[in-house]
Amino acid sequence: MKISFSNNKNSDATVKNNIKIPYGNAKRIFPQLKWWLVLIIIALPFVYFSGKIISEWLFVRSPGTIYLEKVVVNANEGGTIESIAGKRGDMIAPNSLLLTYKKIIPTGRLEQIALLEAEKNALATGNIGGGTTADKNYQQISAISNSVAYYEKLRNDTGALMAKGAATRAEYEQVNAKYNELKAALAAADVTPVAAPVLSNEVRKIQVDESIKSLTKFLDNNAQINTGIGGQINTILVNVGQTFSAGETLAILAKTENVYVSVYVEPEDFKKISLGTGAKVKILGSNRTVTAVVVEQPISASTVPTGISNTIYPNSMRGINVFLKIDEKLNPEEIVDGLPVVVEWN
Repeated sequence: MKISFSNNKNSDATVKNNIKIPYGNAKRIFPQLKWWLVLIIIALPFVYFSGKIISEWLFVRSPGTIYLEKVVVNANEGGTIESIAGKRGDMIAPNSLLLTYKKIIPTGRLEQIALLEAEKNALATGNIGGGTTADKNYQQISAISNSVAYYEKLRNDTGALMAKGAATRAEYEQVNAKYNELKAALAAADVTPVAAPVLSNEVRKIQVDESIKSLTKFLDNNAQINTGIGGQINTILVNVGQTFSAGETLAILAKTENVYVSVYVEPEDFKKISLGTGAKVKILGSNRTVTAVVVEQPISASTVPTGISNTIYPNSMRGINVFLKIDEKLNPEEIVDGLPVVVEWN
């Protein structure tokens, strides 16, 4: 009998000792890789969620959104929209034209001007004046009394327009000064005889001319509203042809010079945050990370908006509202009010 030893192995996995193995193909490399791939696919969700849970234990993260400070544009006076220079989402420079409108002329303004024009013509033709000294004194007192009554009404109207923002303080002070001047002249005329009524007519001519100029200025009904600040048009609340009144909100602008983040911090993490605390902000829209710092002392808590929290098991549905200011300049596509972000606290 012959005995031999050999380390040579058959490389063919489908044959052993000259006997064919039906399932030998399963021992090949490719089938083994397929089985490993199946195991990885099955285990991947478990590994992913386990990693997130461990990460939440090790790091303090808070959900939040991009916040843009808003500026409301109100009407100083009533009018009708003629044109709108921009639309929602447009970026605008400081002092840019926002819209144009036609003013609403106050009732009776044209009649006031017509009466003053008639008085001006009467003074120019000399139809006012003449008679005895007593008559002249009476005419002067009567003319001044009428002027006092007119300027008193004009002062009240201008004051009401100034309260609504449709007239300036300087315009009101100018009318008020005329009113006080005429009141003083009326008090003096009650006890002082008039020696030269012609001089009174000349003074009245000047007063009438100034009143006509002041009232005519308000007849220019073409006006416009500029933005004042630069930023983004958040909302336009009026349409072309729409009539609006004084004090009505016409548009809302968003400041883009400074961009903030509104973050919701869980109560147990709040002790780690204070005024001046730094953080890293991951912008989900672009997957870019920027730095930010807490700029306001937190004073309120609110419910975390649905859809922005990335915590698997939140300890509370309410979070302390914290505002951060982003230190870096954002790209235009990242300046979106309400864009979700994730904040990692330093």
